[in-house]
Amino acid sequence: MKKNPEVSIIIVQYKVKKILLECIESIIDKSKNISFEIIVVDNDEVKNLKGDLHKTFPEVVYVPNDNKGFGQGNNVGAKFAKGEYLFFLNPDTRLVNNAIKSLVIFLQKHKKVGIVAPILQHANGTIFDLQGLSKLTPLRGIVALSFINKLFPDNPISKKYWLLGWDKSKLKEVDAVPGTAFMIKKHLYDECRGFDERFFLYFEEFDLCKKVSDLGKKIIIIPDAKVMHLWGKSTSHRSDLNQVFAESRFYFFKKHYGVLSAIVVEMFARASGATFSKLLFLIFSVTILGYKLPKLMTFIGDQAWFYLSARDLLIRHDFALVGITSSHTWLHQGPLWTYLLTIALWLGNFNPAAGGYLSIGTGLLTIVVLYLITKKILSEKVALVTALLYATSPLVILHARMPYHTSPIPLFVLLYFYSLYQWIHGKKIYLSFSLFFLALLYNFELATVVLVAPFLFVLGYGLIKKKRWVMDLTRKNIFQTVFLIVIPMIPILLYDTTHGFRQTVVYGGWLVMNALRVVGIAIYPSRIIDQPINIFTFTYELLQRLVFLPHGVVALFLLLISVIYALMGVYKQVFTKKVSVGLVLCLIWFIPTVIFYFGNKTPSEAYLPMLFPVIFILIAYFLSSVLKRKLLVVIVVGSICVLNSIYLIKDSYFTSRPGALTLENRENAAGKIIIQSDGDAYSLVGTGIGSQFESFVMPYEYLVWYLGQPSVKTGAQKVFILEEKPSGLKISKKL
Repeated sequence: MKKNPEVSIIIVQYKVKKILLECIESIIDKSKNISFEIIVVDNDEVKNLKGDLHKTFPEVVYVPNDNKGFGQGNNVGAKFAKGEYLFFLNPDTRLVNNAIKSLVIFLQKHKKVGIVAPILQHANGTIFDLQGLSKLTPLRGIVALSFINKLFPDNPISKKYWLLGWDKSKLKEVDAVPGTAFMIKKHLYDECRGFDERFFLYFEEFDLCKKVSDLGKKIIIIPDAKVMHLWGKSTSHRSDLNQVFAESRFYFFKKHYGVLSAIVVEMFARASGATFSKLLFLIFSVTILGYKLPKLMTFIGDQAWFYLSARDLLIRHDFALVGITSSHTWLHQGPLWTYLLTIALWLGNFNPAAGGYLSIGTGLLTIVVLYLITKKILSEKVALVTALLYATSPLVILHARMPYHTSPIPLFVLLYFYSLYQWIHGKKIYLSFSLFFLALLYNFELATVVLVAPFLFVLGYGLIKKKRWVMDLTRKNIFQTVFLIVIPMIPILLYDTTHGFRQTVVYGGWLVMNALRVVGIAIYPSRIIDQPINIFTFTYELLQRLVFLPHGVVALFLLLISVIYALMGVYKQVFTKKVSVGLVLCLIWFIPTVIFYFGNKTPSEAYLPMLFPVIFILIAYFLSSVLKRKLLVVIVVGSICVLNSIYLIKDSYFTSRPGALTLENRENAAGKIIIQSDGDAYSLVGTGIGSQFESFVMPYEYLVWYLGQPSVKTGAQKVFILEEKPSGLKISKKL
């Protein structure tokens, strides 16, 4: 080591003092016929290196430094360098031969070379496969730095990037070399302004090599120089390497290719194969939910009631306090769907498809929430199967594409039961949330009041067992609960003050009487036989459309065996005192709701959405438990999903039923009515099946208004009579 050395060897040290001293010893031992200096930059927080270093190697230049990253440490070392050449070397290396001399000679002979690096080898003498890389582009980042490379390691993009398998006994021109060991002329290093210090660790060598290449210089690896690398020793003391690596990767692509490219690369690089599969699944769900929505969306009279109510709120500021009438005409559904639809129509400029997009958005969110909640209360395996089955269920898809007051119910039922789950686990605030979601559900569909039963079960259990999450409730908890119940109920309470409290007090009394009848059926199941047989055939058909469209028997068997399996599971768990709270909640969600459904004796598809999630959770729990092998689960669940999807498309189940009138059909009819009106005032009248209901003509009332020439109730010069037949819509004009 001399005062005017040819080479300045720069080593950045972090918590590897012993290894560093061995590295320096190898440099002195192997570097013959070359003048050099060694500069050690100490990035360690504890500065205990200097004494031992100067005791053993007094001529080494010691530079204490605050740890601001590997690149910054090298830049600090370069400021002290006196040599014509800079040799950057990791401390966890050993020189195998006179590598420094070989590198200097090569740079002296080849003026077009900017960086030269040695061959790296393991401690046992074998050569590293990875010895330099091709240019790192966004496409190569997406493929070679992500799970895609793990799934398809022999893909041509990765192979070209990693440069594996080249003959290490020959020179190799590359686009980047490892930062482990390489040499560069100091004037070129200064021209490139050294390492970019915004890289804390990793990718700083990629950046420097790119700057050298941009100046027209080559980057070469030569076999005459050999360095042993003890892989990972210099970074083994950090626990945040993955995060640091990801941050440096993002910055590299942002710097050289723009922020959008960096984001796209990170999406792939940070995702695992499973994550990407979930992303593809979500894309599939979006596609199937939105398939030809403006054309094939259902738009029946009850839907149009809400559209007209939302329109009147926006145009006339008529604030609806309740929704459409229920099957018992003295009762109304809640107004919440009107309010949500109002926002959608305002954003969509009253386009009827806007409600459909609101509905499928809710449906997509339900799939995500269903997966996350099931993963929390049961397992990830059950959650994945549940989400797959749910997202490909024909009936679920139909409801998610239908802008109706029942479409958000599965989402809020999930949130309600998750709140119960969290409350049971001691988070008392979730008592308030559970009843808040219950009040919201009441504002969508009156029948969801049956979901009070699981709450009472949980409350009763907590009181009997004197659980802290019940017994330690404070006045604050109770006040919060009352407040969160009342807020969503305000419109209905305002309505009741002038309507004899039908929606609350009267309905409550009616519920008690009806509940006694339902309890009687539960105690004496034989009474179910007294019900009209159509409720069984109706339910069987719905279950087929929900679970397995190709065959109803398979759907029924799957549900029954899944419920029995869950009941047996809980029964066994009671004796082991390891009861799954999530599974118990699913059963007290499913059983009372089913009893209510049959006990009510009114077959209605509107009651089913509150059961959609739990049916698939129970089936997924059964399949995941019984099918032990992953391949079997994939085959069975995949077959159900694929067959449901095929039959869904094949049988036109994107509409409410094959041959049903769609939004496009009705909009075309509305256009014809306007043309035939010749600008005169006209009214709309229904005839035939369904015309006895006031809502029969409402879809056409909304659509002719949307198209710019609304109908009138009185004083019309023309009357259009509408009749919906299996063959289509018949329109006749009457003067």
